[in-house]
Amino acid sequence: MLSKLLKETFKFLDGETFSVLGMEKIALMFVLLLFLCSIMASVSEIKIVNADGTIYIRADGSIDPPTAPIKRAENIYTLTNNIYGSIIVERDNIVIDGGGYTLQGTGTGNGIDLSGKKNVTIKNFEINQFGNGIYMENSHNNTIIGNNLNNNDCGLFIMASHFNIFKNNQLFNNRRNIVVTGGYLQAFIQYMDTSNTVNGKPVCYWVEEKDKTVPSEAGYVALVECENIKVQNLKLTGNGQGILLCSTKDSTITGNIIEDNDVGILIWGSLNNTISKNVVANNSHGIRIDGIYPLYSQNNRVYGNNIINNDVGIQIFDSSNNIIYGNHIANNGCGIHIVELGREAANNIIHHNNFINNTAYVPGSWRVIGSREMWVHPPRNIWDDGKEGNYWSDYVIRYPNATEIDGSGVWNTPYIISENNQDNHPLVNPVNISGIEIPPFPAPLESEPFSPLWVATATVVTATSGAILLVYFAKVKKTIMKATNQKHHPL
Repeated sequence: MLSKLLKETFKFLDGETFSVLGMEKIALMFVLLLFLCSIMASVSEIKIVNADGTIYIRADGSIDPPTAPIKRAENIYTLTNNIYGSIIVERDNIVIDGGGYTLQGTGTGNGIDLSGKKNVTIKNFEINQFGNGIYMENSHNNTIIGNNLNNNDCGLFIMASHFNIFKNNQLFNNRRNIVVTGGYLQAFIQYMDTSNTVNGKPVCYWVEEKDKTVPSEAGYVALVECENIKVQNLKLTGNGQGILLCSTKDSTITGNIIEDNDVGILIWGSLNNTISKNVVANNSHGIRIDGIYPLYSQNNRVYGNNIINNDVGIQIFDSSNNIIYGNHIANNGCGIHIVELGREAANNIIHHNNFINNTAYVPGSWRVIGSREMWVHPPRNIWDDGKEGNYWSDYVIRYPNATEIDGSGVWNTPYIISENNQDNHPLVNPVNISGIEIPPFPAPLESEPFSPLWVATATVVTATSGAILLVYFAKVKKTIMKATNQKHHPL
C-alpha cells in the first residue's frame, strides 16, 4: 500500500496531472504517508521495550514484568516475540514454548535458568550468546525438546541433576556444547538420544547398555552404567568431556582424537576399562581417573596414548590399582597429578611412560581429613616394573653425575618424586610407544570396591573384642565417613 501511494504521488506531481487534481489531493496524500510512517515507528519501538531484560516466571505463575512478550494459558507459557535477555524459571510443572523465537544474550549469564526446578518442559527456542544456553542445577525430571543453542560459552550445562529428557536439540558452535557434572551417580543419568546433535554430529548418551559399539559419526559420548562398549576412531571436541565413563566396566576406548574439552576422557567410578592409543590434546585435563564413595575407579589400563598440550596430562583422583603404561606425556602444564580427597590414591602402577617437557611432573596431592585441609606428598604408588621405569626429560639436569648401568638403558640413580615415591629404574632414552601392547593385569574385579580404609577398620573390629577398641573404631569410622562423603564435581 505504501509503495502504491508513493507511485501515485509522483504521478500527481507530473506536469499534466498536477493541474487536474489540484493541491488539496496532493496534501492529503502526504498526510496519509506521514501517518503510516508514525504507526510503523511506534510498533517497532514497542517491540524493543517489551523484549529487553530478564524475565521471571514466578512461583505463583505470574510473569514479571507483565509486559514481557509471553502469553500464559494456565501452565503453558508461549513467547510472542524475541527476547533480548534471560528467562529465570521459579515454577515447577509448566511448559515454556519458545514458538521459534530467539533469546538473545550478550555473552554472559544463562539463557534459561532451571535451577532447582522439576517437571518443566522447554521447547522450540533459539538461544544465542549466553554464558550457558540452558542452565540446570538440582533440576530433575525436566524435558528439553526442539531447541537450537548456538554461539554460547556452554550450550547445555547440567550439574547435580538427574532423569531429564533431551530430544531434537541442535547445539552448534558453542565453546562447550554439553557439560554434565555431579558428585553422585544419579547426576549422570540423563535420557539424551541421537536426535540431539553437537556441531551436526549425533550425541551418544547411553545408560545401561552393553555389548555395543558407539557409532563412528558420534560427536559426544557418555557411557553410564554400561558394560563391554567399544569407542573407537572418533574425533571428539568442544564438550565438558570428550568421552565420559561413569560406573562403566569392561569397555575399550581406542584410536580416538580427543581435543579441546574440559576433560578429554573422564573415567568416573568405573572398573576394568582399557584406554589405549588415543591422541588426547589441548584439553584442561587429558585423562582423569576419578570417583567418590562408594564408586571408585580401579583396574583400568591406560596405555599407548599421546597425551600432549593439556593443562594436566593425567589426573588420578581417589582411585587405586590402575596401570599407566607406555604413554607419551609431553608439553602439559602438569604431567601427572595424584590427588586424595578422603580416600587413598595409592598402588597405581606407572612405568614405561615418557614425561617430556611438562611444567610439573608429579606435584603434591590434596588430602582432606575432617575439616582440615593440607598439601601432602602423593601417596605411595609404583613407578617401575622392577626392571625399568619411566623416561624423564629433566633427569640429566637433576642428576648430572648419574651413569647408565652396563648398557642396560637404565640410570644408576633413582628419580625421586617424593619421600614416598621414586622411580627406581629411570630410563636413559624415551620409549617408542607405537609398539606398546596391552600390559598384564590382575584378574578384574567382579563388583564395585569398598574403601580399603573401611575394610581394614572393619577387620580390626571383628578380630578385637575389647571395649576400648570398639570405642576407638567408632571414632575412626566417623572421621572416615566425613572425609569420604565430601562432594566434588568432576568435569
